Amino acid sequence: MEVRVEKFIKYLHSNNLSHNTIMSYERDIRQFSKFLYSKDIVNYKEIDQVHISDFVNHMTLKGVSDSTIYRKSTTIKKFFSFLLKDDLITHNPTLEIKRPKVKRDLPDCISREEFDLIVTEIDKSSFVGKRDYLIFESLFGTGIKVSELINVNVEDVNLTTNTLLINNNNVRNIPLNKELIEIISDYFINVRSNFIKHPTDALFLNYKGDSISRQGVWKIIKKYSHLSKLDKDINPHILRNSYAVHLFNSGKKPEQVRKIMGYNHIISSKYFSDCLREGVE
Repeated sequence: MEVRVEKFIKYLHSNNLSHNTIMSYERDIRQFSKFLYSKDIVNYKEIDQVHISDFVNHMTLKGVSDSTIYRKSTTIKKFFSFLLKDDLITHNPTLEIKRPKVKRDLPDCISREEFDLIVTEIDKSSFVGKRDYLIFESLFGTGIKVSELINVNVEDVNLTTNTLLINNNNVRNIPLNKELIEIISDYFINVRSNFIKHPTDALFLNYKGDSISRQGVWKIIKKYSHLSKLDKDINPHILRNSYAVHLFNSGKKPEQVRKIMGYNHIISSKYFSDCLREGVE
């Protein structure tokens, strides 16, 4: 089984996931493997739904929180999807597994680990995949609204100051993180020209060469969120909330968060207390 785990970890590295995300997945899957060994299961082909349910029940009896069990179950689902995709197993025993429902009060948000689960479903070797990946990272990494994203022009991205200009009623410059800068640079050099059918300043283009529509962005988000099998209704507002939580976690004051996010009023970190308690980063 160790060989399969190592293959899975290499797969995660190939998808450019964050170090913390990979470490989290690795801990979860090694804990699952240790549990299987204790039950004399040494081959993943032997595993069925009962073994996975036993693992979930084992965690419950140990007092593990529902949110942690949910995350570990998500890792296991991802692992078996990888094994199936790589023809290492012939069936996926996790398809019917029921995970605990994690009660969430609005506003909802997702962790970096959950976000990475979604974007690993994107084929980043294709032009469309690279564009979709940038859309996800832009929403999650800047907190802009879809209405703002579809109106971003090439000149709004400043790779000298590493900022994104949002030029609407709420004019503001949003800092770009290192990862997002690299993705945008690759998009400028290798991707955007493949969508251009006529002169346009729009950054995000559809297959006709026009600025991508609001509906187009929503379809992209729904497509990959569905493929990731996260038991959450992912939408652009959740990605926006998650960035606000990141700002608070990084030490930003409410007024700073207001300016970066373009809120009309100052919002306290208490507004995102549920997300903050779950350690969203």
